[in-house]
Amino acid sequence: TIRRAGKELAQKNKLDDDAKKAQIRSVELLEQIEKNTASLNDVVELLHESNLQQAQISDLMGDLFALAKAKDKKEAKSLYEKTIGKLSSFGEDVNNIAALVTLATSVYNMVGPYLH
Repeated sequence: TIRRAGKELAQKNKLDDDAKKAQIRSVELLEQIEKNTASLNDVVELLHESNLQQAQISDLMGDLFALAKAKDKKEAKSLYEKTIGKLSSFGEDVNNIAALVTLATSVYNMVGPYLH
């Protein structure tokens, strides 16, 4: 019947729309993953080329993980400022410090939306 055919067409159109939305969302998620992991190669290269000692690297990574786990914006800001201050005391060259500050800033900006 015509009514049944109309319902089937509407259902097919809805499924097509849902599939398109899911595909768009998948692309968006992949772009976010790419954006969030783009700096990992730079970080690894930086850590291999820098003059930082193993203890300093571990300390820095601990600070970044603490920043990522901050409970609120105040704590995140405090941990971010502490990390930036520590970076400036490492005695690295300007390019390495800039890259490490960029990394800390990226973590700070990523955690922001999760905090109240």
